[in-house]
Amino acid sequence: MDIEIMRDDLGDILYNLTKDKANYIWGDSITAIQETEAGAEVRFAHSKPQIFDMVIGADGLHSNVRRLTFGEEAQFKRTLGCYIAIFTTDNYLNLDHNQQFYTIPGKTVGIYSARDNTEAKGLFIFKSGTLTYDRHDAEEQKNLVNSVFGNEMGWETQHLLHAMKDAPDFYFDEICQIQMPTWSKGRVTLVGDAAYCPSPLSGQGTSLALVGAYVLAGELKAAQGDYAKASALYEQEMRTFAEKNQKVGLFAAESMVENSHFKILLRNWMLRVPFLMTVMFKMVVKMIAKAAKGITLKEYD
Repeated sequence: MDIEIMRDDLGDILYNLTKDKANYIWGDSITAIQETEAGAEVRFAHSKPQIFDMVIGADGLHSNVRRLTFGEEAQFKRTLGCYIAIFTTDNYLNLDHNQQFYTIPGKTVGIYSARDNTEAKGLFIFKSGTLTYDRHDAEEQKNLVNSVFGNEMGWETQHLLHAMKDAPDFYFDEICQIQMPTWSKGRVTLVGDAAYCPSPLSGQGTSLALVGAYVLAGELKAAQGDYAKASALYEQEMRTFAEKNQKVGLFAAESMVENSHFKILLRNWMLRVPFLMTVMFKMVVKMIAKAAKGITLKEYD
C-alpha cells in the first residue's frame, strides 16, 4: 500500500520535531560562504555573519548554497524538455485514491486525489524549449500556462485552468535534473534536490532527500566530526541510489508527454486491454520499486 504525505505536511512534521533543538532563522538569505581556519563563515542578507563547522545545502533545485559554492546552476542542470504546474483544487470528480490524465501531443492535463480524497491536485505538463519568466511571480507563471492550454477544450482542461487561477497554492517550474560530479567542497555539502534532483515526475525527490540526510548524518557521527571523510562516504553510499532514481525521472518525462497522436492512441489502446494494462502496470511498479529500494541503509550508532 502506498501512503502519500504532502510536502507541506512533511515540512510541518520535521519542523515540530526539531524546533526546540535547532535555531531557525526566518526571512533571511545566505549571501556568501567563506572557509576560514575556524570554520565556514556564512554571511546573510540581514543577520550578522556566523561561523559553522559545516554548511549543508538542502535548499532545493535552485540551490543558493550550490551557486555560491560550486558555480551557476546551468552547468549542473539537465533539462528534460518539459514544464509543470501543480496546484490544489476541490476533488470535484470524486476521485477515490486515483488519478486521471488527458493527453494531446506535447501536453498533458491531470488531476489526482490527495489527503484521503478530501482534496485534489491539478497539474499541467507541456513540452517547450527554454522559457524566460520570473520564478517569484506566480501570476506571470499562471498566464504562461494559460497561453499554452487556453485554447484546449478537451476533457477538464478549462475547468482546471479556472481552478488554477484561484488555487491556494501554486508551483511552476522546468522539469529537469541536477547532475554533479561531486556534492561536497570543503565544509559545504549538498543534500536532496540541490545535489541530485530526479525531477518532480520521478516521485522520488523527497525520498532521496530524506535518505540522503539520514546517510550524511550517520556518516558524520561515525566519522566523529571529520567532515571530509563523512562527505566522501556519504557520496559513496548515495551516488548509485540517486542515479537509479534519476532514471525513473527520465522514463516518466518520456511517457507523460507524448509527441504524436499515434503514440497516444497506441498507449490508450493498450491501457484498455486488461492483460496489456496489467503487464504495463507491473513493469512500471517494478522499475520504481527497484529504484526506491536501491540502497541498503546502515544502522548507525
